[in-house]
Amino acid sequence: MIFFQIISFGLIAFTAGLFAFFVLTSGKNDKLSRSFLIVSLYVALWAAPIVLCLMTENGDSALRFFQVSIIFSLLIPAGFFSFATNFIESITHIDYSRYRKIVYIVGIFFAALLVSDILGFTKLILPTVSEKWWFPYWADAGPIFKYSLVYFFGTFGTSFYLLLRLVRSSQDKILKGQLKFILIGVIIAMFGGSTNYFLWYDVRIPPFGNILVPIYVISMFYAIARYQLFNIKVITAQLVTFSIWSFLFFRIFFANTTREFVADASLLLLVIFFGMFLIKSVLNEVKRKEQLQIITTELKNLTGHLQEKVDEQTREIRRSYEVEKEARMKLEELGKTKDQFILSAQSRLVTPLEDIQRYLNELKGISLVPEATEDVDKITASAERLNSLIDEFVAISELRIGKGALNKKSTNLQSVIEEIIRGFKIDISKKHLKTSLIFPLKEADSTFNVDKEKIKEALTNLIDNAIKYNQEGGYVTIKGERTRHPIERDKLIYRLTIKDAGIGISSEELPRLFTQYFQRGKEAEKIYTTGRGIGLAVTKNIIESHNGRVYAESEGKSKGSKFTVELLV
Repeated sequence: MIFFQIISFGLIAFTAGLFAFFVLTSGKNDKLSRSFLIVSLYVALWAAPIVLCLMTENGDSALRFFQVSIIFSLLIPAGFFSFATNFIESITHIDYSRYRKIVYIVGIFFAALLVSDILGFTKLILPTVSEKWWFPYWADAGPIFKYSLVYFFGTFGTSFYLLLRLVRSSQDKILKGQLKFILIGVIIAMFGGSTNYFLWYDVRIPPFGNILVPIYVISMFYAIARYQLFNIKVITAQLVTFSIWSFLFFRIFFANTTREFVADASLLLLVIFFGMFLIKSVLNEVKRKEQLQIITTELKNLTGHLQEKVDEQTREIRRSYEVEKEARMKLEELGKTKDQFILSAQSRLVTPLEDIQRYLNELKGISLVPEATEDVDKITASAERLNSLIDEFVAISELRIGKGALNKKSTNLQSVIEEIIRGFKIDISKKHLKTSLIFPLKEADSTFNVDKEKIKEALTNLIDNAIKYNQEGGYVTIKGERTRHPIERDKLIYRLTIKDAGIGISSEELPRLFTQYFQRGKEAEKIYTTGRGIGLAVTKNIIESHNGRVYAESEGKSKGSKFTVELLV
């Protein structure tokens, strides 16, 4: 039985010391890891003196070993309560720090009484040892020892209750499994360790359950390893190192000569040094991998968030596009209503104008004084300009409401552009302009079903402006290309750009450039005094009647401009 107890307590000390060594060399510095380290040390320091007690043949030595052992056994419940509450805090964030202090104060109080027994001042906890059953020396309980047992089992019971309550409230199945494992380990260890105390009161039940106490430490280590992520490489390095140390340590006691003893001791010190170096190297490697993993995870999260932002912005752009599209359709409906009004008003305006022109022609046939003849000529010119303006507005309105029927046929835009450029040959030469035409190599890429005459009229207006408002020695670059729609990526468009080095367009003029009532800027009026600024409105309506769009860009005055026409392919 004594040999069995030596093995049991030796196994307890070895297991608890091993796990304490794991935590100590793993670089873990959180509360849960520290509390487990303390509990493991308490258990090891409780078991190791009992091994020495069972091996000694001196009664006084046996008493001192037993008393030292019980000092640490009285601190084990405080350590376990600290471990349990720290574990609960890591899950629920409930603060148990005040209760931990109280439990430790009580444990230290009983340990202090035992120190008083060791010093010979009192005989309250463990005053003597005596022969009991198979053991030549076993502890005799002092008068206050029973109260320390109440504290011992009460503290373990409270810790058990708190962990059990966490099991019942938690929804995490993995966490529940780990907590149940701890609770089972505590029950088995408590059952095994409690068999030590029967002989204290001369109850003839041997302490056969000590062999079960390591399960308590193992269950706690398993819970920490699960939630604190002890790395398997670190544990392996620690286990191998500790095993070699243990082997060399016990080898010292079997040395036959002083020379062998010195050699084995020197070898042990050397292996301890290299073992610590090995563990530190593995820890550094693990830390680097953990840092790399953190960086990788952060990059993945950043990439994911960035993609989410891009998707969100894309959806927002699409929503804005749809809203703009809907608003544009409503505006077009309003525009059609307005154009209907213009058409109806045109018939009312034309008749009075025709009467005015008829009366003016009659006046011209009458002999008038020179001043009156001059006035009649001015009125006639104004009436003709007014009639021309009404005709242009009517032409725009007819296109907008669909009365201007399109005569679509296969047309090569490159040929249309070249024909327009030839018509402006004299104006281009006068200003010494450089013209560049850039089109796809395949003729089919620039050929579409359009109304050739109306498209020619629209493009003529744009090219005419590029030449008319250009600078002396400037350039006009016209480029055509097939490309994808900027938003509806599944559609193809033909984009035609007309870029010049002319007077440019101010930011205030750009938004109103294609409206029917656009007033040209002062710079444009200086260059071309008779223009009314309505040509771009005609161009816009012709392009839109082909389901296309036209827009202008300019960096400002004297910085040129670029007009872009986009037609669906």
